[in-house]
Amino acid sequence: MSESSTAHLGEFSTEVVPASAAAPRLEPGRIALSLGFASLYGLALGTQQGGVSLLRHALGAPLGLVVVLGVSVPALLVALSMLNAPVSAREMAEAATRALGSAGLMLAGLAPATALLLVTIQDAHAASLSVSAGLLLAGGIGLLPLLASTHAALQRSSLSVRFRGTLLLGGFALFACALAARTFGALLPVLGGAA
Repeated sequence: MSESSTAHLGEFSTEVVPASAAAPRLEPGRIALSLGFASLYGLALGTQQGGVSLLRHALGAPLGLVVVLGVSVPALLVALSMLNAPVSAREMAEAATRALGSAGLMLAGLAPATALLLVTIQDAHAASLSVSAGLLLAGGIGLLPLLASTHAALQRSSLSVRFRGTLLLGGFALFACALAARTFGALLPVLGGAA
């Protein structure tokens, strides 16, 4: 082997790899960690009732994130492809992974305060509002990297595609919020679902 093709431990490659040839950065570790963080938030939600509710919430919170991203991101990709936007499935998968990471990290950060709040609140309506606010905040934080990277990809296209794509992203944000509200409302007992 030639010296240029051999990589030694501790050396960095100076070869430039085109983006199309690069392996997808889906990072299964990041996905698992993000879902674990969302589970921590779910555990915090279950502290109000305890018992089996801990497990239901710990499973429901990450499942809700998976359902929302699993339904909304492919729909966005299809809609963008109908506009002839220069966005690939790999780019969308990477953006979805970053979105999941941001949302999971935010949920983990909110978990201690949410647990404290839920064990002190006796009113179910107030508890539901505080949980909804936390999910809305985490969803918004998670949605930002997805929208930002998609909007950046749209900058490689014509003005009309950029304009229609930007309108589409606004509609997508509303769709993702409505889907998240419905999904989490059905999965989390504290919000009246999965009883």
